[in-house]
Amino acid sequence: MSFPSSIEGSPAVCGMLHIPVDTIVASSRKWKSNNNLPEPTSSDWSFISEVEKQKFQYLNVFHNMRTIEVVEDQTSTLSFYHFLEERMLEEAKIYDENGISSMMLENIAAPYFVRNSIPVAILGVMGRLAKVLRSNYPEMKLGIQLLAFADNFAMQIAVRYGFDFIRAESPLFCGQRPEGNSPNAGNLASLYLERELFANECHCDKVPDVYVDLQKKHTIFPEGTKDLGVWLDNILFQKLEGILLTGSSTGKSVDERDLAQARAVIDSLEKQVRDELGFEYKVPLIIGSGASLSNADMCRKFADAVIVGSGFKVNGFWENCVDADRVARFMENWS
Repeated sequence: MSFPSSIEGSPAVCGMLHIPVDTIVASSRKWKSNNNLPEPTSSDWSFISEVEKQKFQYLNVFHNMRTIEVVEDQTSTLSFYHFLEERMLEEAKIYDENGISSMMLENIAAPYFVRNSIPVAILGVMGRLAKVLRSNYPEMKLGIQLLAFADNFAMQIAVRYGFDFIRAESPLFCGQRPEGNSPNAGNLASLYLERELFANECHCDKVPDVYVDLQKKHTIFPEGTKDLGVWLDNILFQKLEGILLTGSSTGKSVDERDLAQARAVIDSLEKQVRDELGFEYKVPLIIGSGASLSNADMCRKFADAVIVGSGFKVNGFWENCVDADRVARFMENWS
């Protein structure tokens, strides 16, 4: 499923639905208070502790789908769950009413847990919210990312609830991040395999695409992979289904030279596959940070889609709520 363009001639806009569940369970009380986030209760901590004791059941996703669903259902008992659901739906409504054609769920904010160390309660909350979002927007193009590096869990949530794509951090090359080294040990092959196993388990015909970050923001890469060309050379070899380029950090614009280089490579690959192999191979080029009205011409020239987070938030800060006025102004002027 390609990105549907909200405005003819402009890249499709994907609105971020940031879920501050990590902040609620793993940030200082002062930070939560300053950001008007709820403090978990004693009952919440008891629930989080209890499901952590059964973590092995949750992680064994192939044979315990019912266990996953039970944990997701139980997260509605968390005192802060309905705060998160209401905020998500309110922001999704703002996007929908302003003609935004796709949305992406993501858990925030740093510090992050890493892959299998993510508390089960966080995974349960994200799964339940994905279910609610899909129920409310059955035709919308939806994506999900689970931070950090939890592409495997994002995949099983996406398959079960009919999402259209996952954003994956670590299928190509290892990097160093504040929360730890990004793992890369056959991650892309595992994702493609797990996608089919989950789809078979759930009797799903539709499966999500995997959109891969190249030189992901907030990440330090070894000398040999600082050249974007090394990453682009692996698009066809690794059979990538879409790529994302970002600036150096959240909210920072992508370098136009990187976009131009990626666009040229993708266009060449698509022609090569069509001419030599006889079929269509489409690789969406997605801007993953820093899209704004000030660089709209650049986005329009190179990108198929832009994922907008900070630009839609109160005061332009990524952890704040979505600002309806900012969204309206952005979409009115995007073309």
